Amino acid sequence: MDREEFIKSLADQFPEVTAQINDYGRGLLHCEMADFRRVVEQAMDGGQNWRVEKYLRFIDACREVAGPNLANAIDISFLEDFALGAYTATRQQAVRERMPERLRQRLLRISNRWN
Repeated sequence: MDREEFIKSLADQFPEVTAQINDYGRGLLHCEMADFRRVVEQAMDGGQNWRVEKYLRFIDACREVAGPNLANAIDISFLEDFALGAYTATRQQAVRERMPERLRQRLLRISNRWN
């Protein structure tokens, strides 16, 4: 999966997410991924765990078929930035209860505080 396939799939499944992509970052994969991460974090902070789970399952599935550029963007601009960002009880609960195991293991390799 490359950037174009990712954005198309994201728009098809979650148009509310692509609507949140900053115009200045549109077309820049790492910026688009960071915008997606912020949407996921907002859902976590708002206690919308059903939505969080859908987003996390989506990004996990994309990571498994990602080409090198997309895999790098997911690892750096989604997982690493998330792992090193704000750590709250609601986010930890969402990670523990809603994040697919493969994705959680990647997150834990970055920072074990999410254990």
